[in-house]
Amino acid sequence: MDIYNIIESYEKLLEKIVSSIPDTSISRNIYSRIENPINYISEAEPLKPVYKGDKIITEIDMDNIPKKEHVIIGVDGSSRVVDTPYMFIGIASVTACSRILGEVLDHPPLPAKYILPPLRIPFIAISPDTVEIEDKLKGIGEIITHSPAGVPYTPDYNKSLILDELRTSLETKMIIHIGLNNKILMKYVREKELVILLDGPIYPVPNLFKQHYNLLHTRTPGKGKLDDYIASWREILIQRFYAIKLLEENNIPVLGVVKRLESSRLLIASNYKSLLLEQGISLGDLGNDQALINMVIRYLISNDVLKQPYKPMIIGPIIIPAESTYINHYIHEVPDKIAYYVIIPFHKYGEERIHYSVFRIETTKRSSKIINDAGMNAYDIAIHDSLFYGTTLPSSILIADKRSKVLSRSFANILARDLEARGIPLTYDTIRTIEAYRSE
Repeated sequence: MDIYNIIESYEKLLEKIVSSIPDTSISRNIYSRIENPINYISEAEPLKPVYKGDKIITEIDMDNIPKKEHVIIGVDGSSRVVDTPYMFIGIASVTACSRILGEVLDHPPLPAKYILPPLRIPFIAISPDTVEIEDKLKGIGEIITHSPAGVPYTPDYNKSLILDELRTSLETKMIIHIGLNNKILMKYVREKELVILLDGPIYPVPNLFKQHYNLLHTRTPGKGKLDDYIASWREILIQRFYAIKLLEENNIPVLGVVKRLESSRLLIASNYKSLLLEQGISLGDLGNDQALINMVIRYLISNDVLKQPYKPMIIGPIIIPAESTYINHYIHEVPDKIAYYVIIPFHKYGEERIHYSVFRIETTKRSSKIINDAGMNAYDIAIHDSLFYGTTLPSSILIADKRSKVLSRSFANILARDLEARGIPLTYDTIRTIEAYRSE
């Protein structure tokens, strides 16, 4: 698809969105915009994850990391908001790219030569504020107006969840697309091993599952919109499990990279702190995994356990059984997770304290076995993709993250500019956000 066809298809889609706004006065709002203050989308703290490591922390000698070159495809999605007084518009993008293969596929597409055929799925979700707009949007296949469970995106549907549902669904469909077209990819991969690296957990466990499960145990009769949200995320996760299984059946392992550990409590919820206490280390009550890891590193340095030159380190493995995720109460055959925390120093030699990057690598038992059979560990791949390419985070994720963000930001900018040109006002927050995009 060349640039002219891409622009033409975008313009037609924009015209459909703009033309759905009535020229005359509207009759009524079908609901008020209600944003539930409960945090639905943060990572749910697992019930009983099991720390299986025999050490508090393990230093990794770079000479022992296999030099075997993997072809890693980084997959990441990004979502943006263009909000108006008439409708809430969510825009998402997803990219699959590789240091070795180059541009595997973007959606929506750019005028680029891709390895895989295009995805033909909607990437815009709209929550209309009026009956007239809702009626006009019906039947427009390029626009999403319902959740994956078929629940209408009414004005009281949580807007953050709309964005998360849109972005996560696109990421999953990209993974499925890779799995279904793996023979095309293998022509380029040749004799090397192929690995899929996701930006984020291998499968998400939103906090709404924990909240809903707790309400079930208190026999709360009605859970309102939470029932709708559970129905939607159940569909999303069923698709994600299918995507992972599809790749693994083709001997392609899937790994997830979680970067934002300030909201993670996986390590804290495990028996890791018991291991610390057994070795006489008491760090008190800490609120998140990043704080715990930082305190452990500071303690080990101050007691001369960790010394210069600093090496990459891991904490783990940690097993997160399916029953620990709450999801097994809603979906059958939920795969267990295996996780490691990877710590990569910025420099081998520090002054008074170490400066480092830390992230969590997640996989399933089946993907882990595929990697082990190839003579590596999941953390080997993450460290190799980082330090061997001059970064302290997996380079494949950094490339995919930047590419997907540029793509979603560009299209949000185009849509906002088109709405303004047609006299459709934007909300204050959208105006400020678009101004920030244009100044970059």
